[in-house]
Amino acid sequence: MLRRDFVPDEEIYVSLIDGLLQKGKPLLAQQTLEKMLKSSHLPQTSTFHSLLAELLKQHCARESASFVTLMLEKKIRQNIISQHILHAPTPGKATVLALGKAFPSQLVPQDCLVEGYIRDTKCVDVAIKEKLERLCKTTTVKTRYTVMSKEILDKYPELATEGSATIRQRLEIANPAVVQMALEASLSCIKEWGRPVEDITHIVYVSSSEIRLPGGDLYLASKLGLRNDVGRVMLYFLGCYGGVTGLRVAKDIAENTPEAGSSVLPDTHNVIDGRLSEEGINFKLGRDLPQKIDENIEEFCKKLMAKASLKDFNELFWAVHPGGPAILNKLESTLKLGSDKLECSRRALMDYGNVSSNTIFYVMENMREELKKKKEEREEWGLALAFGPGITFEGILMRSL
Repeated sequence: MLRRDFVPDEEIYVSLIDGLLQKGKPLLAQQTLEKMLKSSHLPQTSTFHSLLAELLKQHCARESASFVTLMLEKKIRQNIISQHILHAPTPGKATVLALGKAFPSQLVPQDCLVEGYIRDTKCVDVAIKEKLERLCKTTTVKTRYTVMSKEILDKYPELATEGSATIRQRLEIANPAVVQMALEASLSCIKEWGRPVEDITHIVYVSSSEIRLPGGDLYLASKLGLRNDVGRVMLYFLGCYGGVTGLRVAKDIAENTPEAGSSVLPDTHNVIDGRLSEEGINFKLGRDLPQKIDENIEEFCKKLMAKASLKDFNELFWAVHPGGPAILNKLESTLKLGSDKLECSRRALMDYGNVSSNTIFYVMENMREELKKKKEEREEWGLALAFGPGITFEGILMRSL
């Protein structure tokens, strides 16, 4: 039996911690490690490395202020903190645990887009063809995916004639197609997550391609077999910033903290104009859109970065909605970003085009793969940004784990 005034030495502390880890009690092991740091006995660097690594493996090492402060006070080397603590999930903070994606079945190379349009619409206007070809060359998009197919055109020949197809006909095509893609993407995401659908408590559903009541969120929840008490949020018709808005809402639900941001630029509501009409959902973009973003983006990013005391734009990773080459080029120039910083956005634009609110997730998937390749050299913090009708800026401060 130990006396009350007994003070363990380093060897006894390490033995106690090892024993607790072997017995499956990592929380007690961490508490003992904290006591060791408070005592006069400091662990050797190699010992601290191994203990902390084991705690992280068991998902227990906390990034609490007291724990980090103790290490700094005891002059535990900064590189140990960086290597082991900074990339551990933070308890209570929202984390992207999995990603899933799905596309329409029809893949259309950009080079074939104009010819296909001219053929299907029976257009004989050479000026229109030349204008479309000129526009396609400036987008940097190489492939696109579409629900439209020969079978659909045969069923709805009105779609090939401007002004003939009704909103009802268009939504008869869009509504089931969007939910089917949402289902496929969700199943892929759940598979990577590795937990049962019964564990899902909330669903945030964002769509700028369908409109109906009840919404696609209910149809998706039903097809996934989610519990009836799952909280649902339906966000319709937000446009390009919708993906980041959905992430922000999901994050707020998960943790209710302020690491996300939203901003609407005054007197810009007509710069991105989206309307529902007999032609479907039409967007008109003002020529001054890149300039409006350029004039306001630096201050918006700095406010997000301040929450983690970040100042250097090039120390971050960037997941930016690729609204178009001009927007990305303006952003890169204004913030003086390295030429590789927006590569994930440019690649998503090239591979899929600007597909509105879900484009950000293709960018994030590219970014996740890039960060994995960098390993220890990867950026710790980054920003997810999107711009849409309003003009609305949506941003989230993100952290690589």
